[in-house]
Amino acid sequence: MPYPMDTVFEGVESRRRLSKRQIGYGAWKEGLSVERVGDGLVVDGERYEPVSE
Repeated sequence: MPYPMDTVFEGVESRRRLSKRQIGYGAWKEGLSVERVGDGLVVDGERYEPVSE
């Protein structure tokens, strides 16, 4: 399922919050590795899950 651009993801370990827009920009501009895993993402080795606000 694709997420809207304003979806917020939270790191499972770091609790850092990133929007889908920030993750996309980081992958495009800074070369972050991003993979879709289950219902979340793995960004540079850390799993991020969508957060409902």
